[in-house]
Amino acid sequence: TCEPGKKVVMIGGGLVGCEAAYSDGEEWYEAMKAYVAANIEYTKEYVEQYLSGVSMTEHEGTYLVWLDCRSLGMDNERLRSFMIEEAGLGLNEGYTFGRSLSGYMRLNAACPRCVLETALNQLKEAVGRL
Repeated sequence: TCEPGKKVVMIGGGLVGCEAAYSDGEEWYEAMKAYVAANIEYTKEYVEQYLSGVSMTEHEGTYLVWLDCRSLGMDNERLRSFMIEEAGLGLNEGYTFGRSLSGYMRLNAACPRCVLETALNQLKEAVGRL
């Protein structure tokens, strides 16, 4: 974790880090995959329980989650504005990945759980004010 005022020391370079990851990184990699999978499951359960008008698409892999916000009845510009100004979230707009993703927002679940919880709570509060 990062602590205010605490110095961070970086040792080595890209090649050293790459070598360490390939030779000693399996345990970290497996733990990271499990952590992200748990975050994705948490997101799915949270959305189902608390976010009326939003659903999560079936997760297909990676650490990115698609939120289907079409039931909120907003066009892309209004949805973007809502996420930034009312929910305080900078999610990726789905339509930028293709017309079929109009009304969707992309959420990165590869983050500390406390960050994910905060983001989902902010979204819940904003949706509740609609």
